[in-house]
Amino acid sequence: MKTLEVASAYKTINAAKLTKMDGSDKFKVIKMMRVLKTIATAFDEFVKDAQEKLKGDDFDDMAKKVQHWQQVGDKACEYTTEERIAINKYFADYNKAVEDCVKEEAEKDNSELNYERLSADAFEKFVASNDFDVKTILELEDYMCTTSN
Repeated sequence: MKTLEVASAYKTINAAKLTKMDGSDKFKVIKMMRVLKTIATAFDEFVKDAQEKLKGDDFDDMAKKVQHWQQVGDKACEYTTEERIAINKYFADYNKAVEDCVKEEAEKDNSELNYERLSADAFEKFVASNDFDVKTILELEDYMCTTSN
């Protein structure tokens, strides 16, 4: 699992319900969460640090301009086309810099994750406890279940 996948899985599982699961399987999910949380939390903190450190000197001014533009709307905003392009370019460049900075960490392999996976029956109960779309179920099956179809 790549770090970005771990963080995504953690957020989904953390918000999930365990109501229809047996006690021992609930414990497996909780222990699984402990392993995933360490990686996901560290990654989230890394992203926040990158976002903060990569802000330019005029980030706050540009953010205020965006807020103003959003509040008054396109038609009522007094910014020229050039100013709007400059604002959009500033934030596109900023977002690209953050993305480039965290890419290596996001792609880092975490194949050595050590947690007990759920049986197919337990995973079925986990899914029944929640309202996931099919894509999410298939992704979680890869991370949580002993065998995936």
